[in-house]
Amino acid sequence: MLTPNTSDQLPDSIDTQVLIGPVLPPGECETRLIGIASLTGVAAIEGASAGLGNATDFALLNALRVWSDAVLVGAETVRKEDYFGARVSPEKQQQRKENGQSVAPPIVVLSRSLGFDTSSQLFSNSLAAPIFAVPQDMLDTPEVAARAHDITEAGGSILPLVDDSMRTAIEALHMHGMSRIVCEGGPQLNTQMLNEDAVDVFHYTISPHAVLQPSEVRLFGHSDDDRNIPFVLESVKATSDSLLFCRYRRVRDRKG
Repeated sequence: MLTPNTSDQLPDSIDTQVLIGPVLPPGECETRLIGIASLTGVAAIEGASAGLGNATDFALLNALRVWSDAVLVGAETVRKEDYFGARVSPEKQQQRKENGQSVAPPIVVLSRSLGFDTSSQLFSNSLAAPIFAVPQDMLDTPEVAARAHDITEAGGSILPLVDDSMRTAIEALHMHGMSRIVCEGGPQLNTQMLNEDAVDVFHYTISPHAVLQPSEVRLFGHSDDDRNIPFVLESVKATSDSLLFCRYRRVRDRKG
């Protein structure tokens, strides 16, 4: 039986550590996906997701960055949302160092073309230099190789990959000591992460807005494969403005 709730019975904010929930010890591999969507499934207003959330959603995003060793994001999302580096307070930087982590997680951009403006705040407004993960066959082309040179000259680094699968990218990050990974999208990257069963925990925020617009950005993109990957609901919380914070965990068998 449903219990009626009113907004004044709900908190204005929620402790981000409650929303993050149980975590593995530093050094153990875990990949988390975070996303927000409206009641109608729209994941962006005027091209950005910020208009759907609230202070708690923003705090959760930053807390997951502080937890992580690397922030994985698609190239188009970086460009559209004018990405900058993770914000880590001096206190949290010290805690990270005590955990054996770097002072801040790098933004790891998945790209094939490396078409980025090296004067953007991704380069100038980051505690950790950005990393660009790109398939080796693309790096072998003169145009992309020239862009890679420009990126390294601007302070970024290039992570060559044997292919463009998510599993390959995640394994490459693991090999470089980045065990805790948070993925921030966009839609096609989210789809690929699920399609390759690369997500351990999914933080899904539901915004109480029924957004309708001519050109809709969804949380997930098109898939050519037919997949059904089960998760279990581990936690659900709500704030007084009716944002719903769900945490789903992928339950794997011993072989998975």
